[in-house]
Amino acid sequence: MIDFSTILCKFWLTEKFFMSTYYAQPSDHVSSKIPYFYRVDTKSISFADQIISYNEFLFFTSNVEKLSLYKTIVKNEDATIFPLEKIIELLPAIKDFYFYDNPGFKLITKNTAKELLKIPHFSTIEEFYMYFVPEIFDIETFYAYIKTNKYTKIKVEFSDKISEDYKIRVEQIIDEIIGTENHEYNVPRIVFQGLAEEKMHKMRSLFGYF
Repeated sequence: MIDFSTILCKFWLTEKFFMSTYYAQPSDHVSSKIPYFYRVDTKSISFADQIISYNEFLFFTSNVEKLSLYKTIVKNEDATIFPLEKIIELLPAIKDFYFYDNPGFKLITKNTAKELLKIPHFSTIEEFYMYFVPEIFDIETFYAYIKTNKYTKIKVEFSDKISEDYKIRVEQIIDEIIGTENHEYNVPRIVFQGLAEEKMHKMRSLFGYF
């Protein structure tokens, strides 16, 4: 643990950067560290339980290629929260993106899937993983895209609070993927709590990562 108050110089971040406060609710802890950095060139950043302003986010992510956001939110000057798709828009060089939703702030909306697909560089992301995904997410639109996707490794793990009806539809999609003999697309990993272990194992196998 670094006591920043004892440091008289500023840092130049060049490798990896991780910031977490492990609070139940996001905090603006990262904001207090901005004065200690004069330049950020790191390509790998992880934020956990943070509230970050728009300008702070741009300061840290100007060169980022790998970003993990765990229950972290980006706020505009008017205190509005950037939804997931707006965050992706701010990351033209992103290659690997790992996102853990914060249900209390609704970063995933009914329009998220549709808006993600409008972003030109979305299709150039190498790994796109979403966790704690709520059922408001438009799985139909996203699944239609998945069946055309030949490049990105996609993982979608749903919240344990999705309804039974939504689970039924997601399982139908999983069954269709598992039942397809020749996949002409990059097979995703789609799971939810309660999915049979056999199907989970099959999805992991098709996805290629355990």
